[in-house]
Amino acid sequence: AGREVAISVEDWQPLVPTKAVSSHGQLLVTEDHEVRVASGTIPIGATYEVTTAAKPFRAIKLAILPESDKPSDWPERGSVVSQVKLELVSAGGESQPLEIREIIADHLAGAYDPMDALRKGPAGLGGYPKLVGPRWAVLLLAEAVDPPPGSSLVLTLQHRASTTGGQSVHLRRFSLSSSDSPDWAALVSSADRQAQWKQHTELTDDWKKLKGIQLPVMRSRGAVAARPTRQFVRGNWLDHGKLVTPGVPEQLHHLSGDNPGRLQLARWLVAPDNPLTARVLANRLWAELFGIGIVETLEDFGSTGTPPSHPLLLDHLAVKLQHGQKWKIKPFLRDLVLSSTYRQANRLSPELLERDPRNRLLARGPRTRLTAEMVRDQALMTSGLLAPKVGGPSVMPPQPEGVWETVFNNQKWETPTGPDRFRRALYTYWKRTSPYPSFMTFDAPSRELCSARRISTNTPLQALVLLNDPVYVECSQRLADRARKVGGTTAADWIQWSFQTVTQRPPTAATLAELVALYEACLAEYEQVSKQDPTQAASPETAALAVVASTILNLDEALTK
Repeated sequence: AGREVAISVEDWQPLVPTKAVSSHGQLLVTEDHEVRVASGTIPIGATYEVTTAAKPFRAIKLAILPESDKPSDWPERGSVVSQVKLELVSAGGESQPLEIREIIADHLAGAYDPMDALRKGPAGLGGYPKLVGPRWAVLLLAEAVDPPPGSSLVLTLQHRASTTGGQSVHLRRFSLSSSDSPDWAALVSSADRQAQWKQHTELTDDWKKLKGIQLPVMRSRGAVAARPTRQFVRGNWLDHGKLVTPGVPEQLHHLSGDNPGRLQLARWLVAPDNPLTARVLANRLWAELFGIGIVETLEDFGSTGTPPSHPLLLDHLAVKLQHGQKWKIKPFLRDLVLSSTYRQANRLSPELLERDPRNRLLARGPRTRLTAEMVRDQALMTSGLLAPKVGGPSVMPPQPEGVWETVFNNQKWETPTGPDRFRRALYTYWKRTSPYPSFMTFDAPSRELCSARRISTNTPLQALVLLNDPVYVECSQRLADRARKVGGTTAADWIQWSFQTVTQRPPTAATLAELVALYEACLAEYEQVSKQDPTQAASPETAALAVVASTILNLDEALTK
């Protein structure tokens, strides 16, 4: 809109940086007046500050250049400027910010809008997630600048964007130039252009107010952003072989017709004449309930895996899941838990122990240890802390101080203060270089490698976690509060209510007497502490009952199903 702008190459005059510094690492100004990263690590959030001699101008051109001038080396990791600022510094040192009215770029950095560089946030201008070649952006000023002699122009560039693996997509090589062409002023002051910008802003604000359904969708990146994949010679990832392209394995040659893709592969996986998928899924669901699959090696149904203990049962379940229940998981699980096999008591006679110690004959009900996520969710649920919210971003629940120390970036473990700290374990933020510690103690995989099956253990470290981890300490305290409010009037009532809430059965007389004795011993100790320090927040009764609640949460009956 507005007057057409025709700027020739001669209209751009190079700006010679007199100084280029970075908050992290070091920058270098070359003989060609380019700025490059010379050394050091540039993390997410790094800021560049480039100073040049000021001269009259109306627009600044930022050229974002690849590290290599060879197109065969492209694309490379992206380069995004998240925020840009201009200042005019007089000879006396007085600083004056310059208003940038508009940013015009030759390329959209992924889904980012170049104008995002004038706002807070990681979005901005450049190339994202890959830099496929030289890019440029023009910063149009609201008014022409005619600086007094001796003035300097300071350009500040901030980098907040990142790509896969938490890598910063900062500028690694760039140059600056300026233009004093009156065509830029005509473009900025155009009434038609300003009206269109106003309409665009209003429509964008209205669009952001629309609340759609939060639906996770997997979408393939475009060919430009695709990562080149090469053969690894002798398995050495440093020795790159020939470039390979997506395709269908030879064993699935019948899918190599017109436009083979994920949809065809998905249809083949669940085809009526392919029983493997149904057998694998039925076996995994069985293992979730019974603690061990009909085929014990969940990750291997081949000749090197263990044979099924009940092959006809596995066939029956696979046919039922695939054809009878049309792949519906809930009806399938309902049939399993209502079966007479699952509902058996798990009492074990000496004869049965000698004959079938692992219950492969299914002569008794299953007794399995809860997974890491289940242990935490159960403690939150029984204490009344579990947040019912479904969906949304990951959260950082409490963990011991000093555990989450990352390298080469400025990320921090920020524990929420509201209900988000009590969300289900499914939403716990996970970083492979520093996994959530209590989950690792309870046999959760680190996710550095694919783990098709978890092997459960029972170690002293797990008991230490349940007794000392801040999550379980808080759950014990809240469980004690609940017991005193709704569990009765005496200590025995509170303890019996807590025990039944956690284990789903009343305690035996011997167990109750043991826990009451523990409560009384702790109560006497906390009463003595309270006399010495009356400012204690919790009452002696609640503090003593919290110790008992922590003991109950640590019982073997609380950790097994």
